[in-house]
Amino acid sequence: MIVSAAFIAAICVFVVGGVVIWSNPSRWVNRFVFSCSVCIGLWLMFLHLAVNAHDGLFWLRWTTGISAIIPLQFWLVKQAITYDGEELRQRSLRHAALWIVATIVLATIPFTEYFIPAHSTDQHRIYGPGYFVYITGIFALYVVLGINGFASVRRLQGEKRLTLQVWLGGGCATALTILLLMAISALTKDSRYIRLQPFA
Repeated sequence: MIVSAAFIAAICVFVVGGVVIWSNPSRWVNRFVFSCSVCIGLWLMFLHLAVNAHDGLFWLRWTTGISAIIPLQFWLVKQAITYDGEELRQRSLRHAALWIVATIVLATIPFTEYFIPAHSTDQHRIYGPGYFVYITGIFALYVVLGINGFASVRRLQGEKRLTLQVWLGGGCATALTILLLMAISALTKDSRYIRLQPFA
C-alpha cells in the first residue's frame, strides 16, 4: 500500500475529530467539528486515491465532490460557536437552505462531462469549463463565509471570539490555498500542485 502525505493527514484528521467528539459529544460545536473532520478526512483519502490509484480521474471526481460539502460544515461550526441552544436552531434553519442548495449544486458538478470530459485520461487530463466554475463557486462560498464570519467576530467577546477567529481564519486561508493549487494545476497541466494540497 502506498503511504502519501494525504493518507497520513487523513489519519491525523480522523483522530483529531474523534478526540473532539469524545471530549464532549453533547456540545453542538464538537458535533459539527467532528462532522467537518470526517468530510476533510474523506477528502484527503480520496485525494490520496486520485493521485496514486490507477483510476485517478474517478477518485478526482469524488475528491472534489466531497470537498464541496466542507464550506457547509465550516458554516455549521461557525453557527455553533456564535449561537447557543434555541437561537442556534432558529438562525441555522433560516439560512441553511441557501448553503444546502449551493452545496448540492457544487457537489454535483464534478460528476458531469462539463467538469472532466469523457475523452480525458489519467495520463492526459483535460478539464472542462465546469472545473473552473466549480473552483469559482467554492471560492465564492469561502469569501461569503469569511465576510459573514468577520461580522460575527465583531459581535462576540472572549473565548467565542478567539475560537471563531482561529476556526474561520485558518480554515478559509487553507481552503483558498487549496483552490489556488487546483487552479494552477489545471492551467499548467502539472499534477505536482495537487500533491501539495495535504501540506496546506
